[in-house]
Amino acid sequence: RGAVVDWIDVRWQSFYWPAFNVADIGITLGAVLMLVCELRGGKTESGPR
Repeated sequence: RGAVVDWIDVRWQSFYWPAFNVADIGITLGAVLMLVCELRGGKTESGPR
């Protein structure tokens, strides 16, 4: 085929979300997780060494 096939199509009543695929899900989840980590401060607690 030579192209990525969009295969998840979300429609509900008058709401329509553009079609996407598993790669899109991975990229989106990665970006959201990075944002959450930044908003939480990204600090870890560690005791004295």
